[in-house]
Amino acid sequence: MTEARAWFVGRIETRIDGGDHVGFLPAPTEVSPPVRTTPALLRYDDVKEIDHGKPA
Repeated sequence: MTEARAWFVGRIETRIDGGDHVGFLPAPTEVSPPVRTTPALLRYDDVKEIDHGKPA
């Protein structure tokens, strides 16, 4: 994979029935780029200016 900035491979631990959707809980077994440090915590203040998208 050369076009993707990041990717992961894993196994599906759980499938969750959501009516007309199915949720998957993956357990990553390989990632790129490799995670070397703890990722930064994302806070509401970091995203509050982002447009919320389509109305519900």
